[in-house]
Amino acid sequence: MSTKLDSVTLSKWEEHKNSFTDYPSLDEFIKFIRNRADILETMFVNKNDKTNHKNSSSQKEINRTDSDTNQKKLFHQRKSFVASANSKTTKHNNKNDHHTCPYCNQKHRIVECTTFKDLSPQVRSSEAIKLNLCLNCLRRGHAVKDCRLDGNCRVCQQRHNSLLHVDQDNDSNQTILKSLSISMPAQSSGQVLLGTAVVQVVDPRTKNTYLARALLDAGSQSSFITENLRNTMNLTTQNTSFCITGINNAPVHLSSSCEVIVQSLIGPFVAHLKCLVMPKITGHLPNIPVDILRLNLPENIKLADPNFSQPSEVDLLLGAEVFFEAISPNKLKMGAGMPILQDTQFGWIVAGPLNMPTGSLNKSEIKNTACNFTKEINNNLTKFWNIEEVSTSKLPLSPHDEFCEQHFVENTTRLEDGRFSVKMPFLENPETALGESYYMAEKRLLNIEKKLMKNSSLREQYHNFMKEYEDLGHLTKIERPPFGYFIPHHAVIRDTSETTKLRVVFDASAKTTSKKSLNDILAIGPTVQEELFDILVRFRQHKYVLCGDITKMYRQIMIDKSQRHLQLILWRDDESRPINILQLNTVTYGTAAAPFLSTRCLRQLADDCTDPMISEVIKHDFYVDDLLTGCSNQNDLLHIHKGVTDTLASACFPIHKFRTNCPQIFTSSTESKSLDLDKESNVLGVLWVPNTDSLKFSINIDTQTPTKRIILSNTCKIFDPLGLLSACTITLKLLLQKLWKLKLGWDDPVPHDIKRLWEKEEGLPPLKWKMGRVQQVYPGSDGVVRVADFKTYRGTERRAVNKVCPVLTNQEEEAE
Repeated sequence: MSTKLDSVTLSKWEEHKNSFTDYPSLDEFIKFIRNRADILETMFVNKNDKTNHKNSSSQKEINRTDSDTNQKKLFHQRKSFVASANSKTTKHNNKNDHHTCPYCNQKHRIVECTTFKDLSPQVRSSEAIKLNLCLNCLRRGHAVKDCRLDGNCRVCQQRHNSLLHVDQDNDSNQTILKSLSISMPAQSSGQVLLGTAVVQVVDPRTKNTYLARALLDAGSQSSFITENLRNTMNLTTQNTSFCITGINNAPVHLSSSCEVIVQSLIGPFVAHLKCLVMPKITGHLPNIPVDILRLNLPENIKLADPNFSQPSEVDLLLGAEVFFEAISPNKLKMGAGMPILQDTQFGWIVAGPLNMPTGSLNKSEIKNTACNFTKEINNNLTKFWNIEEVSTSKLPLSPHDEFCEQHFVENTTRLEDGRFSVKMPFLENPETALGESYYMAEKRLLNIEKKLMKNSSLREQYHNFMKEYEDLGHLTKIERPPFGYFIPHHAVIRDTSETTKLRVVFDASAKTTSKKSLNDILAIGPTVQEELFDILVRFRQHKYVLCGDITKMYRQIMIDKSQRHLQLILWRDDESRPINILQLNTVTYGTAAAPFLSTRCLRQLADDCTDPMISEVIKHDFYVDDLLTGCSNQNDLLHIHKGVTDTLASACFPIHKFRTNCPQIFTSSTESKSLDLDKESNVLGVLWVPNTDSLKFSINIDTQTPTKRIILSNTCKIFDPLGLLSACTITLKLLLQKLWKLKLGWDDPVPHDIKRLWEKEEGLPPLKWKMGRVQQVYPGSDGVVRVADFKTYRGTERRAVNKVCPVLTNQEEEAE
């Protein structure tokens, strides 16, 4: 019978016959013929399936070899032979169900299945893998590497069936590369599997959990999370500034991060991480479906990612901070050209190179690589100099700020007594955005009551504060409305306050059942007043100065009645009585819009003032509720004192606690108790003595054994908005620089030499510091000297300086 075969099939039969130890039987010959016919028929169907491959070039048809033509002719010859063979072996084929489609179980081959063809190429590939089909001939019983079908894909000439061909979207790949800077196109006959694991992600705040797919990457310096997962879990986000660099140092800027807890699904492993948020970590992994049967995985292992072979998105990237803690010493090698099995705290991961038969991969694929990232130095340095520089230009309002300004203009009125009435600017509709908040506020109230019961003094102050709040008409008892936002409250103790030692603070950032708070949907508004530095500099320029403070500034402004149900609190003066619902009637500190609304009312009052001098003072010399102003003569200061007091009173803004170095105001004022020339006054964080017109700085130094934590803490206590203490603070910063170089722990005792500097030299007044001769100065581009070389008894030192002044020598003094 073999003499009836064509030359190509006969050659194949001779090769196949050599695999038998004995001479093959007739059944084995018929089995070979049937398999050969099936292969040729599959080639014919794929060749005629032109509707799915419009991108095939005509050049490929021209370059078709003579052997292809012979195979086509051979197919037509063998088809009649196969038909006759099938008619004689019907019983045998029915037994093996040889022509039953593995996808729809109908009596046809899968390459003829219309249901299978209607699927997308990606889904076809996935289904073929699930059905354990050869990706080349779409038949069972062997893998691609053992497939005897000579033909390749008609579109890309790769080693897969034409029905499984996926057109590559080059633009999409380029977009991924540009946006992430952690991928690159590569040519390869195989692929590298990256270790992935399914982990449980926990929100540290709400304890909500979510199953996510994580990529384990030892080449990343930190961990990442996708925006999609962040939004799905409603994670709290912190603003940050990072620049990621990958191939060719291409930067990607990230501006947010969030904290998560990553837990293993099979063990007790837990990792607390701060992840950077990015739109997308990488493309689908793996790049194409992997035939899991080729890997021969052991049956007794627990995979970290059971679906590692299927292309899927990555939600997390776990960097080196987690990678080496999660890796276990157990490892299984699967042979040459095959990946390895690595045991981890999440289960076994499959990672490493996987050689694929020629043609089974697309020519263009995505290779993932490690990336380095640091906080963007340029951005941070720019912010630092912006803080140090005096702003000379005013930035235009953003659309968000313009909305707040327009909202204020349209919704602000003056009541009969002159008081302002405002509306809070909302970014979302409160009734749809906010959920239930009563039980949250009730729980917080019960906790406060337990705390107050343990401290009678604190309890008395808290009750007095709330009683005064109600007596002034700033809150009203009401029945529970159909909808409202309940604000929890707590006490803040201020020992340095001259009037109110205890203040009740309202927490409008408390989340409702919708995971949103009042502050989340409130617009913050622009900065209305001038910077602190500008006000203090002008304060120092005046010969005669005047300071004052508006009494309860926020609470002098009423909230429109239509919005007061969004400012509800729970309170009772006796724990044995029912809890009351109280409505806050005024602007409430603790709400996001309160600073803007209060300062904007003050600005509006200045705009409405007809006295130009008083208008300018209210516009430019107020910092929130603190007045710092002055002039060159006493008469003008008297006019400012009276004009500001009367103008503010017209809007129910009483001003008190006046301080001045002008004797006339002291003698003419009716508030003699508020005018004490000898008493130190806290002027925006700086102590000012009116009698001597001098500024003082009071710093409480911790006398414990110096550590890096204590030295840094004491250094940060110095509040110096004008830079008057730069000569001292520069020395302290240089000391901190030495500590950082030593890489000490926060609570490790510092070396003896640094301890001596901290306790001895740094405790001396500036005039007692050892001085050195200036050898060379280094002025900046603005001509100001900030760095100089000094000749001291220890040698030449280059140090930062605050100011360099020439000192007369003896010869110069004698010459004069």
